[in-house]
Amino acid sequence: MLTYSVICREVNVSRLAKASIYIAVIASLLACQPVPLGQDPTAPIASTPDVRVATRPFMTMTPTPTCMSVPGVNLDAVLLSTSAVRVKITGLNPNERPTFVFYSEVPGQTFRIESSPFEGAHEDGGLEYTQDGLVDRTSGVSFKDWHIQVAHSRGVACTTISLP
Repeated sequence: MLTYSVICREVNVSRLAKASIYIAVIASLLACQPVPLGQDPTAPIASTPDVRVATRPFMTMTPTPTCMSVPGVNLDAVLLSTSAVRVKITGLNPNERPTFVFYSEVPGQTFRIESSPFEGAHEDGGLEYTQDGLVDRTSGVSFKDWHIQVAHSRGVACTTISLP
């Protein structure tokens, strides 16, 4: 505190600034209290709130979801180029955000793309999604047949498309 007094006299610090400095010093001293002996620092505090984690049922599936068609939900895929496809699904709940899985395999290798669009299904239950990059350029392997699966709240819609 001697250093503080010398600095305040030399710099001509206002009373408000002095009070702010005192409060900051006192707060920092009170904030750094040690854990009392005999108390486990990893033990939960009595006022810890109860946290509950909700999971969506279809997110706990096997790596490749099993197709479970639902009446009224239709899936259609249209080839746009040699590496892109547009998927259209109808019959979803409004604002529902499904997960799209594109899966292909050749002997000894598999390729999988999984994504969830930011926007949900429209009020009429329809949603279109375009996926590009259905060619694995890193390995040079040509994946021709693609299994498309759309996991939604009531099941998994599936179709297959072949690249040229």
